[in-house]
Amino acid sequence: IPVLVTSDETIQHNEKSRYEYDLPRGWKLVGSGQSSNDEIIAERSNLDPGETSYVYFDIYRPSAVISEDGGDICQTDFDVSISYKQSRPFAQGLEKQRQFPPTSIKGDEEFDFYDKVFVEHSASVTWTSPLSADFSGGLKKGYPSGSSHPSNQCPPENDQTNDQTDSSFRDGVSSEMALVNGEKAVARCSFCADAAKDGLSAEIVEVLFEDCNETTKDTENEYSMRLISGGGKKLLYESVPGNLGSKLHTGAKFGLSYTVQAELGDQTTNQSVKGHLGVVCVKWLPIAIAEVATAVEGRFLRHGPLVIEDTPRIRFRGPSCSIEHAPFETTLDAFPPCPRLALPFKIRYQIKNKTELHQKLQVAVKEAETDDGMGERLLLSGLVSGDICLAPFETQYVVYTALATRAGKTNMPAISVSSVRYNTWVIKEGSNEVFVVP
Repeated sequence: IPVLVTSDETIQHNEKSRYEYDLPRGWKLVGSGQSSNDEIIAERSNLDPGETSYVYFDIYRPSAVISEDGGDICQTDFDVSISYKQSRPFAQGLEKQRQFPPTSIKGDEEFDFYDKVFVEHSASVTWTSPLSADFSGGLKKGYPSGSSHPSNQCPPENDQTNDQTDSSFRDGVSSEMALVNGEKAVARCSFCADAAKDGLSAEIVEVLFEDCNETTKDTENEYSMRLISGGGKKLLYESVPGNLGSKLHTGAKFGLSYTVQAELGDQTTNQSVKGHLGVVCVKWLPIAIAEVATAVEGRFLRHGPLVIEDTPRIRFRGPSCSIEHAPFETTLDAFPPCPRLALPFKIRYQIKNKTELHQKLQVAVKEAETDDGMGERLLLSGLVSGDICLAPFETQYVVYTALATRAGKTNMPAISVSSVRYNTWVIKEGSNEVFVVP
C-alpha cells in the first residue's frame, strides 16, 4: 500500500511504515501515511495576480518480493484539498452593507477583506515495475538420460519425423526445462525499462544470484540451484562509473547469462520437483526526470521517481524447470574439440543404469545430410542400429570411430539411444556441426 512521505536528512536508518515494510533511508511518514491529517503539505504567504506557484508531495510504494510479469501494475487514487483566501476589496463607505460569507467570522479583522475558499482535486498515480525481465534457457540437450518429462517421450514407431529441436522447449509440449538431478543448465536474461517511453528510465547497479530457498520458503528445501559460472560467486554483474550500457532508456536492453547446477534435496521423496533456475536480484537506481526550474521553499521542484540511494531490490524468478531422478546417467567422455582431416577420432558415450531393473536400450544412427551433393563428409563405424542390455547398476559404453574426409564445417551423424521400458530418450543428439582442421 503506498504511503505519503517526506524527506528528512537527519534520519540515518530505515523507518518502518504501519504496513510493516521499511521506508528508504532519509524518509519518514507524513501524518498517518494515508492522510496528512492536520499537517500542511505546502504553504505560500501570498500569490499575486497572474503569478504561478508549484507545490509537491511524495508518495512511496515498495516493490514486490518477487516481480511477476504484468503483476506489478496498479493505480492509487488520491484527493488534494486546497484552501486559500481570496481578496475581495469593497467600495469605500459600504462596510456596513457588506455580507460576510458563511466561512468567515463577522467582526474578525483577518476576514474583513478576504473570503476563505476550499477546492478539492482528485487524481491518480499508475505504478509500474521499473524493470521487466525476459528469460530464456537451455543449451541443446543431447543426454536426457531417460527423463520421464513429457518433452522427452519417444514418438510412435511409425512416426518417421526427425525432431532435432531442443527437447526442453518443444512447442506444444512444455515451456519448462527438463533437468535431471545434478545437471547443469544455462539461463539467459534480458532486462528493459518498459516505462522509459514515459521518461521513467532506470540504471542497473548490481545483479546478484539467489537460490530459491533464500528468497521463498515454500520449496521446503526440495531442491537447490548452485551457481557454477563466475567461480560460484553470487555477483553476476556490477556497474562501474561512466558505464552507459547499464542505463536503460527507451529501446535499450541489458542482457546476461549464468550457469547453475540443479540438485534435489536429500529428503526429497517425489520423483520430480517443479522449480526455477534460481532468482535474479537487481539493484537499480531511477534516472530522474528533468527538474522544473521553479524553487519551492528553497528546493527545486521534483517530478517522477524519488531521489533515493537505497532503492529496494527487484527479484525475478529464473526459467521454470522440472528436476527429477533419472533412471540413467549419461555423459560424453570422449570427443576431440577440433577433429583433423583424414585422422580417425573417437566418440564415446558412458551410460549407467541407476535402477535395480534390467534395462534394454535401442541405438539408432542417422547419417548427416549434405547440401552440396558431393557425398559424405564423415565416415562412422560402430553400432548404428541395435540393442544394448544393462544389468542393475551396470555401466556400458557406446563407442564410435569417425573419419573426416573433407576440411571445414561438417555435420555429425544424429546418434540416438532410447529406453524400451520407459519409451524415453537416453541420448538424443542432433546433426551437430564440428569444424574439421586440415
